[in-house]
Amino acid sequence: MFGMNRLFRKQAPRYEKIRLSRARSGNRYYTLLNVFLFTIVGFFSYYFILFSTEWWQLFESEHTMFLFGLGVVVSFNVLCGLILWLNSVINTHYPFAYQGVGRMFAFFILVAGFLVFYHYSIYALLLRIFHDTPDLNMGRENWMRLALISLIDLLVLCLILLNQSARYTLRIYREAEQLRQNRSQTELRALQAQLNPHFLFNSLNTLLSEIEYDPDNAKVFTTRLAEVYRYILQVQDKETVPLVDEMEFMRAYLYLHQVRIGHALKFETRILPEGTPMYGLRDKRILPLALQLLVENILKHNTVSARRPLSAVLTVDAAGNTVTVENEIRLKKNVKSSGYGLKNLAERYRLSGGYEMVVERSVNKFKVRLPLFED
Repeated sequence: MFGMNRLFRKQAPRYEKIRLSRARSGNRYYTLLNVFLFTIVGFFSYYFILFSTEWWQLFESEHTMFLFGLGVVVSFNVLCGLILWLNSVINTHYPFAYQGVGRMFAFFILVAGFLVFYHYSIYALLLRIFHDTPDLNMGRENWMRLALISLIDLLVLCLILLNQSARYTLRIYREAEQLRQNRSQTELRALQAQLNPHFLFNSLNTLLSEIEYDPDNAKVFTTRLAEVYRYILQVQDKETVPLVDEMEFMRAYLYLHQVRIGHALKFETRILPEGTPMYGLRDKRILPLALQLLVENILKHNTVSARRPLSAVLTVDAAGNTVTVENEIRLKKNVKSSGYGLKNLAERYRLSGGYEMVVERSVNKFKVRLPLFED
């Protein structure tokens, strides 16, 4: 169908790089889980050192060996906690989602250095206690054991760090999406609100004219104006409205203008496929006040007269999920068009889901096609 690809082309979401304040490293259960894992890894590393070197036999008692191991585990928890804290700080300034593999590799090298230094300190301390050996004179076998246990601990810690970075990244995206939605909702409300004073201003001008020239008809006009403005107030906080309600509102809105201009505007409504009843459109929705804006533009920019009526057609394509307003072009003289109304409407569609409206202009015709939303 003509224009469908262009009409329903969604704009790719734009994610801005944002900097959020550093959050806590997780909830209470996540922290307890980390402590539990660090404790297991710490005891594993400690007993691996003792039993791989047979140094466990050199302790005076099992109680002493356990107490020494408990100190090792506490210090290991402190080290890992500092690493997690450092990762959280780095995430604040250089989020994993934005820095990618380079940032991850550099940090893992730093963590590996911490672990090697930590395990070297444990080896050196035990060597001094049991053998009174200088720190660097560990022997090839001890260096191999140190490298192995550091590698095992690094793998476990890296999994925890990746999980932390993934949680932080997910939180960033969630908050960014929430901020984007909040901004979109705020802008949408502002754009809707900007239409109401414009419509009220034009309606009051028409009412003043009717009061002066036809007081009796002004009463009917006032009643219709109240009905129209009641609808505006009802849809003020709505993102979309039923298409049938918007069409009824448009008819009431047209009546207000027909009181002033008579039959100078011939407005026809068509529903495709032919024969589709109005209740067949009950699941179609549209942005509030969208049709009113298009009708208002027709009257604002074109010359209308009873001797030469201006024709306009509203076409609802139920199968294609579009509604089109097409009118003749008879531009008024000395009327400057800023295009603000259509830009407003296009922006509202963008904020409501990234859809685009289509504006087509030829020598004699002006057409605006709007997408419809499904319930």
